[in-house]
Amino acid sequence: MSDKQPDPLKGERKEDILARKDVQDSIRLGVSPDDLNYKKLFGYTFLGIIVVGALLILALNMFRYAAFQKSQEAAINAEFYELEALQSRHAAQLQSFSVIDEQSGIYAVPVDSAITLIVEDYK
Repeated sequence: MSDKQPDPLKGERKEDILARKDVQDSIRLGVSPDDLNYKKLFGYTFLGIIVVGALLILALNMFRYAAFQKSQEAAINAEFYELEALQSRHAAQLQSFSVIDEQSGIYAVPVDSAITLIVEDYK
């Protein structure tokens, strides 16, 4: 036994169905006949999936590029500060007096002072 009820509209033409009073009342109250174009429906659904997928891939690549740029910028800034600190430390060593080995008489003298002493020795 089948639990299905027979289709009361089976065999009727679309125009005959639309001309019936109960169908006219339903349409007047906001119900419209179901006349879907399944090819278009599936085509637009597939197109929508493709577009959303492409947008997701684009967003992911943009995120990766921004993260890469930030890491590059951080690396450049870190090298700059390290280089700046190293240069200032070396400049301080070159411009200061200090004792290297007092027993041997070895002293660190600023470059300008050393040049001046050498010039005076040759005069």
